[in-house]
Amino acid sequence: MMKKARMHASASTYAAFLDPLGGFVLSILLEQEKSLRALKEKNEGR
Repeated sequence: MMKKARMHASASTYAAFLDPLGGFVLSILLEQEKSLRALKEKNEGR
């Protein structure tokens, strides 16, 4: 998950976060959402 979150690091630098951790946490949440969506689609395809 951390490796995937790092892919969004450059995009998160453009966002105006007061705390630099905010962009990192947002990247993690984005990747988690993408993973959940892929699992749901896979499960519905059975």
